[in-house]
Amino acid sequence: PWNVLRRLRRLLARDGVVVASIPNIRHARVLAKIVFDRFEYEDSGILDRTHLRFFTRHTIEHMFAVAGYRTELVGCNRSRSWKFALLNLATLGIARPLSIVQYIVRAYPLPNAQPSLQG
Repeated sequence: PWNVLRRLRRLLARDGVVVASIPNIRHARVLAKIVFDRFEYEDSGILDRTHLRFFTRHTIEHMFAVAGYRTELVGCNRSRSWKFALLNLATLGIARPLSIVQYIVRAYPLPNAQPSLQG
């Protein structure tokens, strides 16, 4: 995705924008699967077989930054079960990010940025 973003940046108009919906690998369900040695691809969801890369909010922002973009978090889709509500309550909100299924990001090309080759 880094190279795609770099190439896309050159094609965007000055006021162009990239909108992306990116699954959150830091979701509690995925972390539990890793802990219990059950990291297996699925037909849909965060571990969808078609997903080639995995990201957290930090790595999403980093990916766009090295490709020459400024990001804005537009929103996120969360798991809404009572289990997540209870976990959030029990941890005084610390575990709230673990309920995020996917991030919705808007990225703006930085006019004078020199995209990094890392990534």
